[in-house]
Amino acid sequence: MDLFEASADWTYSVAWVDCLATGRSLGRSLLYRGEHAKRFELPKILRDAPIAPPPRPKRRVPVDFPAFALNRFSVRAFNELYYRRARPGVGLVELESFFYPLDALLEWNRLYGKRGFVQYQCVLPKAASREGMRRLLERISAAGLGSFLAVLKLFGRQDGLLSFPMEGYSLALDFPATPPNLALLDELDAIVADHGGRLYLAKDARMSAPMMRGYDGLDRFRALRREADPDEKFSSLQSRRLIL
Repeated sequence: MDLFEASADWTYSVAWVDCLATGRSLGRSLLYRGEHAKRFELPKILRDAPIAPPPRPKRRVPVDFPAFALNRFSVRAFNELYYRRARPGVGLVELESFFYPLDALLEWNRLYGKRGFVQYQCVLPKAASREGMRRLLERISAAGLGSFLAVLKLFGRQDGLLSFPMEGYSLALDFPATPPNLALLDELDAIVADHGGRLYLAKDARMSAPMMRGYDGLDRFRALRREADPDEKFSSLQSRRLIL
């Protein structure tokens, strides 16, 4: 988080977090920062070439992985290798690989097996982020159910009726859709609520209506909806579950 604060003048910044690390290694991360390359910074062969991304090799996950493939041991081993192979430095990176690293692996969702996965993304107010993120990571690592795709971002201020970002830190994770993981997410919800945070509605598949208290514009949204659609002709499973 100190590095995020020191990187405020960078256009892009994002961190991968090892959410299974414990003790003194709790929250160990790799921070990636990016700026658009100037023409003079490109290799000579590219400076006068048409601006077009090179074709990326596409690899595909050929089968649905068995349910036992993603476990605390395999995820811990992946995280250890991913963290150890990183080296500080500066380099020229192709745009798509920076913004969309998963696109290099087609059907990557099959890694989670036939039951699929749930995405969990929360944001905490800046003043509560250090303590809140520490509690979230402690609970995830203690459960041993960590995600190997854990992303930390720093958001700026944004206003809106049901806009997800607020000034603070956001943590995004993927979990296999299993009963133990869904129970863990209920515990994470409680930590997010205790620190004045909110969950990302676009990724929600299971949160409860009380979690909507984190959205300051909820009452105004409901009032506008009643005015525009008093008979509730437009709704969804999510809107009914969250009493929107």
